[in-house]
Amino acid sequence: MQKIVNKSKFVVSHIKKETKDIITIYLSPVNKAFTYLAGQYVTVYFNKNKDTHGKFYTISSSPSEKYLALSVKKVGQFSSSLHNLKIGNLIYLSGPYGYFYPETNTNNLVFLAAGIGITPFLSIVKDYADKKIKKEIDLYYTNKTFKDITFYKNLNKLAKNNFLRVHYYITREKIKRESICNYKHIKINNLKKELINLKNKTYYICGPIDFVSDMRKQLIKLKIKEKQIFTESFY
Repeated sequence: MQKIVNKSKFVVSHIKKETKDIITIYLSPVNKAFTYLAGQYVTVYFNKNKDTHGKFYTISSSPSEKYLALSVKKVGQFSSSLHNLKIGNLIYLSGPYGYFYPETNTNNLVFLAAGIGITPFLSIVKDYADKKIKKEIDLYYTNKTFKDITFYKNLNKLAKNNFLRVHYYITREKIKRESICNYKHIKINNLKKELINLKNKTYYICGPIDFVSDMRKQLIKLKIKEKQIFTESFY
C-alpha cells in the first residue's frame, strides 16, 4: 500500500540567481502557515496528487523570514525543472524533516561546508542573528572558484555581528581578495592554530558525501568524539 504524503501548496514569489548554476526560489504558502526550524529540509514535488517522486532540499531561509527559500544547484533533470520555474507557478512541499541545529547550551561551534552544503548553515546563522543569540562560530566554506561561492555578501554581512567568523577556501584558482586567504582543501589538522582547542568544539558538516566523509574521518583521527560531530550529506 502506497504511503500517503501530506503536501503543502506553495506559490513562487520571486527567484534570485546566486551563481552560474545556483538559484534561490522564494515561496509563499497558499493555504496555511508553514513552520520549520533552521537547518531543516523539505521534499519538493511538482504535483499534489499524481507525482510520487520528490527530492530533498534544505531550507536556506530562517523561520522568521517572510518567504521560505530553497537554494537549488542545477545538476540533473529535477533541479533543472526547478530552475525553469516562473513567478506564480505552484509547487508542493512535504515536511519539514531533520534536526541539524545546535542545542541551546552548545557553544564553540565549527561549521564545515562545501558548495551548496552552505544552505543549512545560512539558515542557522540568520536564525541566530534574528534572535540575537550569541555563539562562537567558525564557518569553513570551500568552493572551486570565487564565483562558485554562494551567499558571499550575505555571509560577510552576518559576520559583522561578531559571533561569526567565515574562512573561505578556494581550490582551483588564486585571486586577490582580502577575504580569501586559503587556496587549498580544508585540512582539520591545519586549523589547530585558529581553533586553539579542537576537542572543545562541536562540529557540523554539510556537503557532498565524499567531503562529509573526509571531514568526519579527519576529526575522528584527531580524537574528536563522535557525539561532537553532526553530519548531513548529499550525492
